[in-house]
Amino acid sequence: MPLSLEPIVRSLAYPNERQLAAILSQIVTGLAYLAAEEFEHGSLSCSNILLNTDGDIEITSQECYHVKADSRPRDIRALSSITIELIQKYVKEDRAIGIDDLYRWQSNSDAIGFLSATTSAGSAAELLKSISETHHGTNLSKGNTPPASTVIAKPVPHSQALKSTAEAIGTPDTILDSPWDHYQRVFELRLDSFVMVVTHRASHDLFTMKRFQGADEVRMLQPLAHKNLHQMLQCFSLEDSYLAVFGYEPISLAHIVCCPPYLTELQLAAIVGQILDGLAYLAANGLEPGPYSCSNIPLDADGTVKMTSHESCKEISPIHDLEALGIRS
Repeated sequence: MPLSLEPIVRSLAYPNERQLAAILSQIVTGLAYLAAEEFEHGSLSCSNILLNTDGDIEITSQECYHVKADSRPRDIRALSSITIELIQKYVKEDRAIGIDDLYRWQSNSDAIGFLSATTSAGSAAELLKSISETHHGTNLSKGNTPPASTVIAKPVPHSQALKSTAEAIGTPDTILDSPWDHYQRVFELRLDSFVMVVTHRASHDLFTMKRFQGADEVRMLQPLAHKNLHQMLQCFSLEDSYLAVFGYEPISLAHIVCCPPYLTELQLAAIVGQILDGLAYLAANGLEPGPYSCSNIPLDADGTVKMTSHESCKEISPIHDLEALGIRS
């Protein structure tokens, strides 16, 4: 199930320069195709640019297409804002083109060079030429003509493409700073464990924060990266406990169960299939899943299942595997 670029912008994880190049080069290739057909998008944004699990970009909202104007394309101006959002998670209030955090992105980096090129390029073709000159080995050919419903650009080999958000996040290190330097409490949930909804001080986005008393639970979460597991984004060590940050997903399967309409067979298959994918991933990593219920299986706005509570998983020993087959040692 493809996601838009918005979850990547909202995520605490930043794409690295290679991942950023994979995204932007595909967008530019799609825009160049439209321009060659005498069209421009006109309403390009992170919300209508999709990314599938293979790292392929799909530009949607074709109903917005219109005949290209003679002036500097609006798509190139929109691409400047999209690049800024991917680089630093927000655009300036006055919509000025520029980056505040030059510690993460050096002024001589390819990412900043591309952003600068978007301010002067008169067409997507010029940007493609700029990318080709910067990355000599990158194949930026247009490929086959895509169907009319979607413009698909695949200029980057899958080995270089951005994978799913969970894979891109990787393993977060434990941060020794106070989490309250970065987050602000919104409200606390009185559940069987400490769970709090917080807002990021810079982006004002909502996140979930969960407290763990032992390091073992944190170590269990750190290496797990699957699109159907609720990914730990950051972990802070504070006094004698750990505070882990997760994405905020306000709807769980418990809400769907309580809702009067019944799921269609297609919707049910989509949910159950994703749960099975998550369970299979845990089993493939030698883990016995923790107790799952409808209340700890949330869904994001795109319908992606995000299973929680996998810090309670137990390691499966080879002996347990043999016993499961009926072989006693």
